[in-house]
Amino acid sequence: MNEEFLTVFRILGVYGDGNGTFGTNEELIARMRADTGYQNEERAFMEMVLTTVNRGVAEQLLSLLHSTARYVSDLIRGDVPVLVSRDDIVQMAAGATSRESDALRLGRSVERAIRNQVAVQSERHAEQLLSQIQELFNSAATGFVPPSGKLLNTDGIAARTGLAVKTVRRLCNEGKIDADKTGGGEWRTTEDRLQNSHYFKRRRNGNGAELE
Repeated sequence: MNEEFLTVFRILGVYGDGNGTFGTNEELIARMRADTGYQNEERAFMEMVLTTVNRGVAEQLLSLLHSTARYVSDLIRGDVPVLVSRDDIVQMAAGATSRESDALRLGRSVERAIRNQVAVQSERHAEQLLSQIQELFNSAATGFVPPSGKLLNTDGIAARTGLAVKTVRRLCNEGKIDADKTGGGEWRTTEDRLQNSHYFKRRRNGNGAELE
């Protein structure tokens, strides 16, 4: 796996050996090719870092390599490489005593990988769809006018009349808006009662401006 390590080392762009010695990435790689002991030390250190403190970098690198392989496969119209789960790799490498052949285990592993990918994409699609539905309901609710028999709450009265909520509460308390007070201190009324309230009748009689 030494060549694979050197490839990862080159991609990560490491410019120092941790001991105060710095150089270009290619110079360090050339030194590691010439000095097996130095390469083993650097590889052990890099593997420790990628396994622990920089595991996120390793995962990003894996994703990058996979997406790059897919891009090149599409480019040359070649086969797309498949990432087999780690558990399946370990099982096949260990030569598990199973009647299943390696090819069959590989096939089932690929099937599980595809199913998982489809499930993740479906979940994301469902989340996006729910978000769009929620936005649709929110936008519809903003300009929604209920039928005359349906109840309007305090906020609904304010939205329907263009008045501030505190003004609606004051007018209801004064009896100028025909509404009923709930146990929670809110107000409820219908479209018909609202239109026939003293406050709006007076407005219509005074300036002819009717509620739209």
